[in-house]
Amino acid sequence: MTTDGNSEPSALGRTTFQHGDIKEDRHTQEAQSHIIDEQLVKKTANILLDDGQPSLDTTALAKLRAANLNQVEKNANIILNNDNKGSLQFTTKLLLKESNRHEARKNISSLVDEEIDALGQVTEAWWTTGAHVIPQYLIEDVDDNVKALLPDGTEIISIDPHGNSTWSRTAEIQTELDGETVSYFIKVNNYRSGEVMYNCEFESLKAIYDAVPGFCPRPIGRGHYANDPSVHFLLSTFVDMLDGEPADPVLLPQRLAEMHQKALAPDGQYGWHVTMASGQLPVRLSKSLSWEDFFSRYLNLLFCAEEIAQGARPREMERLVKVLFNRIIPRLLRPLETGGREIVPRLLHTDLWDGNASVDEDGSPIIFDPCSMYGHNEFDLGVWTNPRVVTGWPFVNSYHNFFERSAPEEDHGGRNIREYHL
Repeated sequence: MTTDGNSEPSALGRTTFQHGDIKEDRHTQEAQSHIIDEQLVKKTANILLDDGQPSLDTTALAKLRAANLNQVEKNANIILNNDNKGSLQFTTKLLLKESNRHEARKNISSLVDEEIDALGQVTEAWWTTGAHVIPQYLIEDVDDNVKALLPDGTEIISIDPHGNSTWSRTAEIQTELDGETVSYFIKVNNYRSGEVMYNCEFESLKAIYDAVPGFCPRPIGRGHYANDPSVHFLLSTFVDMLDGEPADPVLLPQRLAEMHQKALAPDGQYGWHVTMASGQLPVRLSKSLSWEDFFSRYLNLLFCAEEIAQGARPREMERLVKVLFNRIIPRLLRPLETGGREIVPRLLHTDLWDGNASVDEDGSPIIFDPCSMYGHNEFDLGVWTNPRVVTGWPFVNSYHNFFERSAPEEDHGGRNIREYHL
């Protein structure tokens, strides 16, 4: 999603604006229009918390508006008294952006069990390309804690880079045991949220493999390096996949349907038993008996995190977000669980674009890099409706040869294009 075209995301000190020699009264009007803007004051009231109540009451919002206006007027007087006439627009936009970032942080702090400044750093890295480079040397040797997960008597032959990942360094570890060569796959990073990321992926792979053996690599273990606890790793079996070979439009949907049919939430609730991860972003949400409730809070958290990282949304985007939560989600998800209809929480991959699916040497479909949760099974189909990915509606239609559409069927397209495509 985009930020104000006049500024760089998540970098208040680097923000620049075009400005000129404008009259003082125009400066004052613009300052007040930015700060009194109802979008600033009302936006947090539309972000719902777990209890379904607005995050700030009317009194708090009024104080926020007064404080913002007072601060801007104070800065305006200082600037104008110093006859620095071109700078007021710059200052007011900085204050507006920082105010919105502050309110977004207050909202998300009520949604996640996370120190908010640390979460702010994570979200900035989440959205900023190249913000952090994982050192190559992390996969040049096999750490002792990794060796401890291998069978007794295993001899390390080599470790070489293999594959690619946005959030990890990846490598193949070749070993020898009882005269036979055995390979393992390792993912490594030194992100501060690395432990959460790999713990979620380990539990996800375990659940998928237990439900449909061979549908994903078998997870072996996760942990941190003995020689550097800030380095995290995930170890699994090595699957030799065919490079550039797209997933089969029949076999992949069939196996996915099998997973959805077999793996149901043991407690009947939507959510996940460990902290989830969306890339580097920890996603801590309480479980729910309602899919509409859980999905709304899940999506809302991602929007809040984005605002922390990028600053205030443009007006039009803010309007669309309100429509999404107030009208579209209730219209498309509530009928799934009302009027005598029901769905049950099923194991999801949640990120099944074509880059996270392949085939092995036998032509069998393989999925990887999951960030699982228990949810509506059609959620996994949403990404297949994205025109930017290789998979498409043929995969969706093939899936429904093995798993029927949820009722009401007439909402199927809307759910998968307008909701789960997000």
